Amino acid sequence: MIRKIHFENYNAIGYRKMGIILRNNGCFLNHKTVLKLMNLMNIHGKVRKSKYKSYKGTIGKIVPNIVERDFVANKPYKKLTTDVTEFPNIRYV
Repeated sequence: MIRKIHFENYNAIGYRKMGIILRNNGCFLNHKTVLKLMNLMNIHGKVRKSKYKSYKGTIGKIVPNIVERDFVANKPYKKLTTDVTEFPNIRYV
């Protein structure tokens, strides 16, 4: 019955859907039993290709290093920088 259902559905269903179809036809089997029987008969469902890819390439633009660690300027407001030091969580008592 499993082989017949498999070929009727274009060799494309796995053990979960196979178990549902078997139950609808009156054959009540545990999903693990259906999986074991399908493995014994070398019947597998088609594996779908993953559609979602989270990689989006380089996002934003890379800013050129204009300052080059030279923080001395000859005029005020010529070079504006900030401190990006990260402090760990310290408890003061």
